[in-house]
Amino acid sequence: MSGSVRTSRSSPQGCELPRRRTMTAARRLRDRDARPTPMRGTVTCHARSCHGPSSAFRTMLSCFSHSDVNGATVGSSVVNRDGTTLHGEGDGDLGIPADDARRSRLLTIRSTMSQFVPRRSAVFLAAVVVTVGALTAPAAASAAPADDWSFYQPPSPLPDGQDGDVIRSEPARFYSAPLIPLPASAQRIMYLSRDALGRRIAVTGAVLTPNTPWPGPGERPIVSYAIGTHGLADRCAPSRNLSTGTEFEAAFMTKLLTLGYAVALTDYQGLGTPGTHTYVNRLAEAHAVLDVVRAAQRLPVANLPDDGPVAIVGYSQGGGAAGAATELAPDYAPDLDVVGGYAGAPPADLAVVADRMEGSYTVGFVVYAAAGLAAAYPELDIPAFLNDRGRRLLAQVQNECAAETIALHAFTRTADLTVDGRSLGDHAREGRIAARVAEQTVGRHRPAAPVMVTNSVTDEGIPFERTRQLARDWCDLGATVNFQPLAAPGHGGGFFESFGRMLPWLDDRVAGRPAPNNCGSF
Repeated sequence: MSGSVRTSRSSPQGCELPRRRTMTAARRLRDRDARPTPMRGTVTCHARSCHGPSSAFRTMLSCFSHSDVNGATVGSSVVNRDGTTLHGEGDGDLGIPADDARRSRLLTIRSTMSQFVPRRSAVFLAAVVVTVGALTAPAAASAAPADDWSFYQPPSPLPDGQDGDVIRSEPARFYSAPLIPLPASAQRIMYLSRDALGRRIAVTGAVLTPNTPWPGPGERPIVSYAIGTHGLADRCAPSRNLSTGTEFEAAFMTKLLTLGYAVALTDYQGLGTPGTHTYVNRLAEAHAVLDVVRAAQRLPVANLPDDGPVAIVGYSQGGGAAGAATELAPDYAPDLDVVGGYAGAPPADLAVVADRMEGSYTVGFVVYAAAGLAAAYPELDIPAFLNDRGRRLLAQVQNECAAETIALHAFTRTADLTVDGRSLGDHAREGRIAARVAEQTVGRHRPAAPVMVTNSVTDEGIPFERTRQLARDWCDLGATVNFQPLAAPGHGGGFFESFGRMLPWLDDRVAGRPAPNNCGSF
């Protein structure tokens, strides 16, 4: 990567990012170089051969270094559900090399995103730089042949089995950042789950087993890690980003792994696999978050207990998914020993969140939600409410990752996308759409396990008052709730503060200590 990275004693991670002047993100993205990226190496996937991209990285970002990181297991074989193993050639790590256009886009989006991030948080800026290298690389990703990612093509018909059964798995080489392996044995998986209507679907994800023994009492716990907003394009899936070291939440996964926690993470329905990602759909996400734990427990190579403690954590989109999964667990997954659920900045009420994001830099995520509703409930006929511009945008965002959507569509008014000139938030409160939107509300079912809820008082995307109302709703239902307002500025700053507060709370839940309950005090 051109430019220098200089160390600083005052930086939390020992590094600072160079300051640059760049063109606007929108212009740079529109002018991006779409030349195909050469690929090399192959990996055999289920019934056919597919070409795997090069494992070489031409970009080195050194702001995420971990002195205690060991290499993850490497392999290029695919293990099918029937136990047969198909071997491939090459390294099989599915890494995607970066080209010059990608590097310049990375710097552009870093400059744009820094407007919305506290400048004093070098860690957050580093996370932005790491993630947008993948999120803004459609040219490199889309230039690859379609079967490069044939692992993600579900068999048809789906095999018989129970929710959480593993359809196929393969060893994977995953990275905390480019060239820095995760401290874990990694498996990419496809497993059985359910959509919002209870129909059987295939979902992908990953299972990460630490390289070190569990230091605590009892069996090694599994953390079901629900990711935040990544986008709608298949290339945005975390189990893909981890292959290139461009998964921005990998820093948090790495911390959990170094503490001895196993991590199971889902890509959610339609993210990675065919079909549209059912973004912020309460039931589909909850099912995927719970079933990935079952898959981890049933995956022999992961060497995880089938009845050990389970915690569910997530922030932003992941906070909503984690909250939904925690309250759904007693009915949907009573076999899991869920000891706690953490919901950070959850979009508990989609209509309220749509109003907050209207005309903001994250307004594209409201369009994501519309696309998710259209995919989950085709009878709503969402495109009928949209004008030509709105229908084009609805189709376009389904091929974008989050940073691209911010760069290309920031500050759009959704009222300019509808036939009647009213916002998508207004439409979410009326007619048949209102009923489906209301079904996505988190907080109407009592979590059996203790829950922790956090949000920044200055969150620009998820209203603080609505998060507090979620905590109060759970209190009214008789749940054990620990609500923590955060002082860190904005949605991004809240991510870091909340994670730091969550870790000791998580340790206590796994250790069986009494859970704090501050219901009635907020």
